[in-house]
Amino acid sequence: MGVVIRQSFITTVLTYVGVVIGYVNVLILFPKFLTPEEIGLVRLIPSAAFLLLPLAQLGLAQCTVRYYPVFEKKKNGPGELLAFGFIGVTVGYLITLVLYNIFREPITDYFAKESGLVNDYQWVILAVLLVMSFQAVAEGYSRALLKIVAANFAKEVLVRVGTSITVLLYAVNIITFPVMVYTMILVYGVSLLYLLGYLAYRKQLSLKFSFSAFERPQLKEMMVYSMYALLGAGGSFIILNIDQIMISGMIGLSWNGIYTTAFYIAVVIEMPRRALTQITTPLISRAFDKHDMVEIDKLYKKVSINQMIAGSLLYIGIAANLNSIFALVPNNEAFIQGITVVNIIGLGKLLDMTFSLNGEIIVMSKYFRFNVASLVILAILAVMLNLWLIPLYGIDGAAWASAISLFIYNLVKMIFVWVKLGVQPFTWKNVGMLVISGMVLVAGTYLPIFSNVFLDIFVRSAMITILFGGAVLLFRISPDVNELVKVVWGRFRK
Repeated sequence: MGVVIRQSFITTVLTYVGVVIGYVNVLILFPKFLTPEEIGLVRLIPSAAFLLLPLAQLGLAQCTVRYYPVFEKKKNGPGELLAFGFIGVTVGYLITLVLYNIFREPITDYFAKESGLVNDYQWVILAVLLVMSFQAVAEGYSRALLKIVAANFAKEVLVRVGTSITVLLYAVNIITFPVMVYTMILVYGVSLLYLLGYLAYRKQLSLKFSFSAFERPQLKEMMVYSMYALLGAGGSFIILNIDQIMISGMIGLSWNGIYTTAFYIAVVIEMPRRALTQITTPLISRAFDKHDMVEIDKLYKKVSINQMIAGSLLYIGIAANLNSIFALVPNNEAFIQGITVVNIIGLGKLLDMTFSLNGEIIVMSKYFRFNVASLVILAILAVMLNLWLIPLYGIDGAAWASAISLFIYNLVKMIFVWVKLGVQPFTWKNVGMLVISGMVLVAGTYLPIFSNVFLDIFVRSAMITILFGGAVLLFRISPDVNELVKVVWGRFRK
């Protein structure tokens, strides 16, 4: 767990740098210089690309992580595996283009009534998708090498900095809004080039096209795994992104702008999960390769409680400061309509984190096919919930559809892992964490309100952190957290 904690800590810090930049973008620059409709479009383009990403990369990002331990033992194996991934992405993207052209007319008709602006920029979505597809494989390769810092810097920091620059250029009339949208392609392209440059600098970007390390039975196994990963990731991406697509198509881009602004406030809760998942997935793959279920059970439980701690602290801090946060948003009269969305999405993300490594364990096990079945069913459920709840409750309905889908998705996977592999993520410490979180949330919500917004956020957040952190350390909810605090404090004293 030492390598997990170290890299996760570095990556989490780096990720939160990106989050701060993202907050500046979404909560300050976007509302100040863009209309809700323009925000809705800018946020929809990457979401639509993500929705198509599993098909374009043919499940090869997951395949790279899954089979790297096998190819690591072979001469030129890693280089051949990466080359295989890039060739596969090219094929997958061409397939996606063909399917897009077949369904172009119904796609255009879907957005025409409420979000006609989307149809002017469909080609931008496809261009961003191309870059994302290659980056997905490069990221998977970096994760397999346990080098997640550079990949996160490219995705979490560079993309957001590039977005800030383009919005500011638009704000001072150096570029027009259409040009600003087009530069999204450049922003994602720079992110990809940085990651590839990093791998080349570390002498780990060795593309080998001989494919001598591939054996026919193994290649067939990899292709089957990739297809299942494609279907599984496709279902997962539908669950995570379909809300924006359906909001835009059913009630308009302006509502999507409000929804995504609120969504971004809540999504910060899951930032620690991204770091832990990226570093633990290769470790799970290696544990399965050694048939070490004890190590998998240990990781499963540790990640659950550590993610619950981090997610609960962030959820409480956001929920207790919501009014002050929205008071800082320019033109907040429109965006404050998303305040309930923050609470609902935040709760869904917290539950997702607490369920730990359900999906990662299934995908890396011999039962990876189950992930596909569950995801397809739950993707259909997410679409049906959105169709039902958006007309009734608008963006709040979309938030509930997302949270309910996430909960069912995780519950089904947890039960399956428990039945088939005999491991589950929870201990009595999770119950203790629930009690602590409830008490701190009540205390944080009912603290006196200060007239100065910044002072109110600072005092409220400081008190929540002290109460929450003190209780977690006092009751030793997580030995990893206690050890990390001890190490950081020791270095600070030196």
